[in-house]
Amino acid sequence: MTTYTRTFFMIFLTILSLYLGFCPCLGDEMREGAVDTTGIRGSNLSFLALGDWGGRDRFPYRTREQIETANGMAKVAAEQASEFVLALGDNFYYAGLRDDDDYSNKRFQETFQKVYYHNELQVPW
Repeated sequence: MTTYTRTFFMIFLTILSLYLGFCPCLGDEMREGAVDTTGIRGSNLSFLALGDWGGRDRFPYRTREQIETANGMAKVAAEQASEFVLALGDNFYYAGLRDDDDYSNKRFQETFQKVYYHNELQVPW
């Protein structure tokens, strides 16, 4: 197992544990707001996972493939009643967001907000 794969699984399991409220790494006072898992056996957890959604390095920053993927995600999220999106990284190619507020705001809007705007995707990321 590669370091990347191992790290991904550790992050995934931690998020899942926190979501379901069984993370032993948290004290009781931290778990108080966790989901009540009484009778949860047999329940389904539905979420989307997305990585490598960085777009382009020049305006309009997004790609046709990104938009098609977002449309597909919205369709699956509606069919499966997805509860959250697990964003795995490689965002905002190629230099990320900068300290320049105007650039960063425009880049975030064009690469993320104008792509993943669907009502079905308005869940925690």
